[in-house]
Amino acid sequence: LLIEIIDAASVITWDFDVCKGDIVFNIYHSKRAPQPPRKDPMGAHGITSPGVNNVQLIDKSWTLGQDYSMVESPLTCKEGESVQGSHITRWPGFYILQWKFHNMPACSATNLPRVDDVLATLQVSSHKCKVMYYTEVLGSEDFRLVTELTLFLCERQKQCTVYRTAGVVHSPWTFSL
Repeated sequence: LLIEIIDAASVITWDFDVCKGDIVFNIYHSKRAPQPPRKDPMGAHGITSPGVNNVQLIDKSWTLGQDYSMVESPLTCKEGESVQGSHITRWPGFYILQWKFHNMPACSATNLPRVDDVLATLQVSSHKCKVMYYTEVLGSEDFRLVTELTLFLCERQKQCTVYRTAGVVHSPWTFSL
């Protein structure tokens, strides 16, 4: 997901649910806009592809640390988890939120396939993961007001909880990997 940031102190927020498979979530920054591959979003028969949102934004010729940089540590998320978070941007430019399939290491104790692998091969869908997400960008002033209000309410209630839950939250966007 590509987000252009003009104000260096903006805040990118996200809320996503991992509906199928395990994923790794990354956030990258680039000073220049990535050029997604030019593909017709309609399939060969004029039918929209179910994975139309699954687009590779980081060109294979780009070098990490030169053309783009990682701005948050990778976060591994398991199927069924719901994740909320935010990132305060330090630079204007293009931020890339990336969800990718998490390859689990093979079981070293045996050469037999794992039960999860066998079940995955029996599924009709060819997608390994499914994620529902919602993102929003807050200007620095809006974020400051929200933060002050949150702190005020926490002090008033004498408690504040930051948590990661497993559950389903309805979000307007969904895609498969």
